Amino acid sequence: MSYGDYVTPAAVSVYIGSLHVDDCYDIRYNTEDSSSPVFSYASSHYATAVEGKTLVSGSIATVFRYQGYLATAIAEARKVKAQSDKARLFGDLADVKNRRISEWFRKLTNASREEKFKLLAAAAVEGPRFLRQVSALSYLVDTITGDGNQEEVPSVLDTMRVGRGRIDPISIWIFYGDLDEQHAADKLEDVVLVGESKTASAGAGAGGGVSASGAPMLEIYPFFAKRVRKYVMGANGWQKRLS
Repeated sequence: MSYGDYVTPAAVSVYIGSLHVDDCYDIRYNTEDSSSPVFSYASSHYATAVEGKTLVSGSIATVFRYQGYLATAIAEARKVKAQSDKARLFGDLADVKNRRISEWFRKLTNASREEKFKLLAAAAVEGPRFLRQVSALSYLVDTITGDGNQEEVPSVLDTMRVGRGRIDPISIWIFYGDLDEQHAADKLEDVVLVGESKTASAGAGAGGGVSASGAPMLEIYPFFAKRVRKYVMGANGWQKRLS
């Protein structure tokens, strides 16, 4: 399809980071603004408006294939991003001034959990700036190597948490149209998934309850996001942000 044609669901693709969520069944979002009118005394019409807060909320639904499908997709998208960050970091570490940090990166990569605590304690002695650098390296190493992951299947809500009470949001891209031609895209920034549910429905006219239905089960995840960016993109990599 060409840019400007009517877009059908068949021409919509959803990505978490750079990873295609090929079993996305439904995605929807709504941007709400809490701006409110201010009325003067005894006036029947508002005099001015007060700027409010903006919040994006919505949900993403995937076809249920196996336990932890979306959590696995999120973890894989983060791993790809971490590898990119690692490459960028090593590019920075090529500078002679950063050889000491590079050596700490190698130490952390080969360290056990107990040894990492000892290394962070040693970094604290060097001063707060050096501790921040080493702590960032430690987090990056854990992200790349998957240190601390449990054998059981993680839930999506657990995947959003990165320890110490911190939430690690994700980005969701919604592309409209053929990616090999000019197309439109929405980027939902800083998305936090806040729920998880499964739906098994017999559907209209199926009869006999859910066991008689061939409709796929769905997993539904409500979310909120910071903002939505709108783009027009081309097949050759160019893009123009509209908002």
